Amino acid sequence: MNSEYDVAIVGAGLAGLSLAVRLAALPNPPRILMVDPRTTRERDRTWCSWSVRPHPFVDCVSHRWLEWTVGSGNASVVRGSERFPYQRIPSDALYRKAETLLAQAPSVTWALGRSVVDLKETSGLVQISFSDGNSVEARRVYDSRPPGIKTTDGWRQIFSGLEIRCPGARWNPEKVVLMDFQ
Repeated sequence: MNSEYDVAIVGAGLAGLSLAVRLAALPNPPRILMVDPRTTRERDRTWCSWSVRPHPFVDCVSHRWLEWTVGSGNASVVRGSERFPYQRIPSDALYRKAETLLAQAPSVTWALGRSVVDLKETSGLVQISFSDGNSVEARRVYDSRPPGIKTTDGWRQIFSGLEIRCPGARWNPEKVVLMDFQ
């Protein structure tokens, strides 16, 4: 592993992998270090959004909806868009696609199974210290790990949720309900 990188990306989730794929596709890509404490990635979540512009993970989309519903009590509103469909990407498909794209990029180095314990800026570089006592340096660091929750210093938006496993399908793949306030 090099001791100095142009960009270190801490966290190989949606944000970190998306950034790495875009950077690696540049005509003159930077030397990228991908750091993640996991050694394997499974289907641990799904991501949904409106399809606004093409992206490297278009072929990972498992569902597209032209209509969506928001409900409250007995009332609901249905809206839709053929131009901007709502789409769903399972994490395992995105992880596989990103890993395939990044494996083709010689500028990318992986540091899997490694946790970052400290980021310290020193003389124009950032020193990245790992839990095993080793460290590397990078010109820039993108830390995609969730921030610690601090409620006294301003507004924050933190997403959290529960994973619910059911013995069978419990949702209708033909109809998406964005919110139901019942």
